[in-house]
Amino acid sequence: FDPDLGSNAQIAYIYSERVPRDTKNLFNLDKGTGIIKLVGKIDGNTAKLHKLTVLANGQGCIPAVAVVTVNIIKVVFNPPTIIPRYIANEKDGIVYLKESEPAATPIAFFTVKNPDQKQKVDCYLEGEGPFRLSLYKLFRNEYLLESIGPLDFEMKQDYELMIVANSSVGFVLKTLIKVQVIDENDNTP
Repeated sequence: FDPDLGSNAQIAYIYSERVPRDTKNLFNLDKGTGIIKLVGKIDGNTAKLHKLTVLANGQGCIPAVAVVTVNIIKVVFNPPTIIPRYIANEKDGIVYLKESEPAATPIAFFTVKNPDQKQKVDCYLEGEGPFRLSLYKLFRNEYLLESIGPLDFEMKQDYELMIVANSSVGFVLKTLIKVQVIDENDNTP
């Protein structure tokens, strides 16, 4: 801002000679207003930090200098996905297990697909009941959901389990699994 009037109030904004050409091509500096706008494409090869030294020239004055620092922050638009493959009988998102099924009965495999290989994704089970989610194939991000104890229809008929994938950049994806226990004639009159 120049408090003078008329032609003496005009300010011209230019980049310093120290600003690299590729940075000048990425960020446009309006010579009349001093507004800096992104005009180039930012991708994985773009530098993460840019220092824009701007000179504000008024008539007959020493230029004022301002340094604008631009930090490029990577934003991930593709969260991980959870792909279930059911082993046990499943219909409309409900898994049916007989109460006579032994412990270690496999229920489903879950593959966690991660579009950004640089992200770490943790996968775990939420919910109560005799079930566990364990890593099945480390390098393929495959997990196995299985029972770890007896099921008793007379004690509890259904369970709600949540498979949770949590990425290192904060994406959280949850998949609901309902388990319904099927009654068998296991109690004598």
